[in-house]
Amino acid sequence: TTDRIAKIVRSLRTLSRGGEQDPFSPLSIRSLLVSVEDISAHNFRSFDVKFLIPEKKDITVLGREVQLGQVMLNLISNSFDAVKDLEER
Repeated sequence: TTDRIAKIVRSLRTLSRGGEQDPFSPLSIRSLLVSVEDISAHNFRSFDVKFLIPEKKDITVLGREVQLGQVMLNLISNSFDAVKDLEER
C-alpha cells in the first residue's frame, strides 16, 4: 500500500506543475500511461473498467513530460467517463 501511494504521489507531483519551461525530450508513451494508471486506478477498479496498456510495442515521442502526461490524464479521464456506465467496460 505504501509503495502504491508513493507512486501516486510521484505521478501527481510530476503532472501537477506547469512544465512550459521544460525542454523537449524523448518520452515513452507506455511510461506516461503507467503514470496515469497509477492516478486513475481506484476509479477504474470501482467501476470494473479495464485499463489495458499494450505490452508488445512502445512508442517514443519528443515532448515535455508534464504536458503530455496532463494530456494523457485528460484523455483517459474522458474515456473513463464515456464507458463507466456501459455494460462492457
